Amino acid sequence: MVWDREKVKLMFEILSKSYDIIPEEYVSLWAYLTYKDPFKVLVATILSQSSTDKAALKSFRKLDESLGIEPSKLSKAKLEDIIKAIEESGLQNQKARAIKKLAEIAKEIDLEKILKEGIDSARKKLIELPKVGYKTADVLLATFGMPVIPIDTHVERVVKRLGIVRSEAKYEEIRMKLEEIIPDQYRHKIHLLLIAHGRAICKAKTPLCSKCALYDLCEYPKKLK
Repeated sequence: MVWDREKVKLMFEILSKSYDIIPEEYVSLWAYLTYKDPFKVLVATILSQSSTDKAALKSFRKLDESLGIEPSKLSKAKLEDIIKAIEESGLQNQKARAIKKLAEIAKEIDLEKILKEGIDSARKKLIELPKVGYKTADVLLATFGMPVIPIDTHVERVVKRLGIVRSEAKYEEIRMKLEEIIPDQYRHKIHLLLIAHGRAICKAKTPLCSKCALYDLCEYPKKLK
């Protein structure tokens, strides 16, 4: 089964009818729409790592209420206070150290300026920041309007089951293939829709194939048979 732009367009239409994008269910999107601040979006995205967006949002709000999510405040905050504020998101010790270090760095660099440099240059500089890998960098770029598609665990699982990429594909191979067949204007929303689909239907352990709106486009049911 060959995936091309026409087939992607059909997938986009089906998923758009199936799911509403609710910002609170995507902490990075919520942070962007609420603040338009790249530092806050980065903090939100770091909190979402190995966590649910619901828990990350609670941690974000608690951190903001208790300490303030600004480089000048978090760089001076006690590490234990950051840990306490974000503990619900999990991995709080690692995340707190990264957030504090990021705050120190953010006082010296201009994240907004970096985001205007173009995808390749911005991405290269972002992944040098603490706790910022390719996915976190791509979430920030996509959220601020750049035509990239972040590959989270839900996106990876769904596109592999659909047969868009091979099951052994790693992050960069997946991203490049999706960006080859997904038009710029669809990329961020498809990323969000695929996450919604992965959460609701295409679950890791027990996918609900009989309820899947993408069943006729998907190779996974064939593999099950």
